[in-house]
Amino acid sequence: MNTPILLLLFNRPDSVKKLIKALEKKKPRNLFISIDGPRKNNQNDFKKNYNN
Repeated sequence: MNTPILLLLFNRPDSVKKLIKALEKKKPRNLFISIDGPRKNNQNDFKKNYNN
């Protein structure tokens, strides 16, 4: 696949896992990923994204 792909990710680890598996089959030449970290003072964000 020659089309570059940019993933903008936040707070959906299960969806990201599915997306990455689908992209592995397409084998994009350029894959750019930007992931925002947990929000300040939000323990749910931290647990959801760092305990998987």
